[in-house]
Amino acid sequence: MNILVLGAFILAGAEYAGRAGLFPVARRDLLLHAIRRRVYIAQSLYLAATLLCAIDTRLSIGLIVLIQLNYAIAPGIAFLRRL
Repeated sequence: MNILVLGAFILAGAEYAGRAGLFPVARRDLLLHAIRRRVYIAQSLYLAATLLCAIDTRLSIGLIVLIQLNYAIAPGIAFLRRL
């Protein structure tokens, strides 16, 4: 639940910043699209990891840790960079 609320606040903050003109006008749409995409993908991955708890709790926790590591250290793997 905490991760869901955090994602919602990040998205709300980005939307507010876009409407308030805190992003450069030339890049506002690009930045908002990138932030939305990142939040939606992260929330989807966390949902999948949470639902995996019904099958195996340890696997679910491991997947959540891997998702956190991916977003914390941003490895140079091409597929993961797009997330």
